[in-house]
Amino acid sequence: MIRWIIGGLLGGVVVFFAAFINHMVFEFGDRRIGRLQREDDVQEFFVRQKLTPGFYHLPQRSEDYKRLSPEKQKEQDARLNEAFREGPAVTIVVRPTGGDMMSPKVLGTEFGSNVAAALLAALVASQIAGGFVARWFTVLLMGIFAWASIDASYYIWDGFPLPFVLDQLLMAAIEWGAAGLVIAAVVRPPKPVETLTPA
Repeated sequence: MIRWIIGGLLGGVVVFFAAFINHMVFEFGDRRIGRLQREDDVQEFFVRQKLTPGFYHLPQRSEDYKRLSPEKQKEQDARLNEAFREGPAVTIVVRPTGGDMMSPKVLGTEFGSNVAAALLAALVASQIAGGFVARWFTVLLMGIFAWASIDASYYIWDGFPLPFVLDQLLMAAIEWGAAGLVIAAVVRPPKPVETLTPA
C-alpha cells in the first residue's frame, strides 16, 4: 500500500513537470493552434452574443427538434448535413472569465488530476506479475489508451486537426513513459500465495 501511494504521488509529480516541459519548452499542442485574423473583431462578436460558459457547435439542430415529426426531423437533418458540408463547421468552448490563465487553482487542480491518474496507474502496475519493464510498459500503454479513448475522438467527431491530436499522443507517450519509470521502480507485484500440498 505504501509503495503504491508513493509511486502514485511521484508519478503524478513527474507527469505534471513533464507536461510543463512539453507545453512551455517544446510547445507541443500549442504550436498547432491557429491564429485568427482580426482577433479583436472576433472577440467583440462573441461578447455581443453574450454566450454563457459552455460548449457549442455550429451548425446545430433546432431546440424543438425532438418534438418534430419523423418527416420534419429527416428534413432538418438533411439541411443540417448540407450546412455542415458547406461549412464552416465550428466548435466553440466559452470559458468562465474573471480568473487568470495559470492561477494557483488551475495549476493545483491539474496537479491533483495528474496524481489521481498516476495513483490509478500505480495500482494497475502493482498487480503486474512481471518485472520492471513489464510494469513500465503497462503504465506507458495506459497513457496511450487514454489518448486513443479520448483525444482520438476529438479528431474523429469534433474535427480537431490531426497534427494537434498527434501532438497529444506524443505528449501522452512522453509524460506517461517518464512517470512509468518512477512507478515501475517503486511499486512491487503481489507476492505469490504459498499453498500447502498434502504430504
